[in-house]
Amino acid sequence: MQTSIEALQPAQFDAVWQVFDTVAREKHYLASQCAPAPAQMREYLQTYIDKGQPYYVALADGQVCGWCGVQPVHGQARAHVGMLGMGLLPAVRGQGIGERLMQAALQAAQSYGFTRVELAVRADNVRAIALYERLGFVREGLLRDGFCVDGVYFDMHTMALLHRPA
Repeated sequence: MQTSIEALQPAQFDAVWQVFDTVAREKHYLASQCAPAPAQMREYLQTYIDKGQPYYVALADGQVCGWCGVQPVHGQARAHVGMLGMGLLPAVRGQGIGERLMQAALQAAQSYGFTRVELAVRADNVRAIALYERLGFVREGLLRDGFCVDGVYFDMHTMALLHRPA
């Protein structure tokens, strides 16, 4: 399988929607349990492109198999902060694609001006936590019962990566 990482292009919007929906329906990795309407997702993704915000896709044999984006959080005092979101199709997990995808998005986030990138992850998602820690993220807090799926509660870790220019 040939894989590559590239910046999001409008022609990939529908494929990103499909991957997002697949990952969301697993009810394990994302806060959403299904993708928004395709038109809403296209508008959301177009905002990343229009504003030059970091958003990358992973391709396996030319097909979108994952995404990673970093978007600003609200408030002028937090303009230096980006929130990272990502997902990969089950078939390509554990092959280093997620790490390459995150590295591209994090490099772009730094160029964009983010000096802090945050994320939240379920406490039982040990593979993702290990990846985030390998890339320099540090656990900063625990959100008890921060995730609820079908009436079952899960704790979440908040994590962040800091990069202050010299």
